[in-house]
Amino acid sequence: MDGSLPHEPVASREERRVLRRGATRAVFATAVFFAPAPFWMLFVVGLVPLSCLVVLFGRVIAVAEPDGGGLLARAILLAHVLVDGAILYVAATVICRLLFALCPPRVALTAVALLLAVLVIASFFPIYLFAGDTDVERFTLWRVWRMLVIGDGGP
Repeated sequence: MDGSLPHEPVASREERRVLRRGATRAVFATAVFFAPAPFWMLFVVGLVPLSCLVVLFGRVIAVAEPDGGGLLARAILLAHVLVDGAILYVAATVICRLLFALCPPRVALTAVALLLAVLVIASFFPIYLFAGDTDVERFTLWRVWRMLVIGDGGP
């Protein structure tokens, strides 16, 4: 007995691997756009999605001087994006491996879909933050995108 439901056909090892990899990629992609990741500048400045940091990195590359300070800023932001991306990918891999190891594929895919839905729905609430000089402001994903990508303070 492999834990599958009686009416559910048993998935082969290859089918489970393909489903797990697809689920891992979906969790990683959703986390990049919706999961709050720490934004460091000597200390935690805020929690924003990694995709916002990638856009910020692109803006710094465009305006940074090609001298020592500009190269250092580019290197720090590139390392930041790569490390956060690697952490998100490892987290997505561990989550999906555990789900597919403990559950039948249909249950694991349902759990992945619920996780993705929770990440997307949570973005409508003020869960992203920036630490200012005196206080910590919380924002929705739309407001973060307006501030970092469009350059508008937003309503």
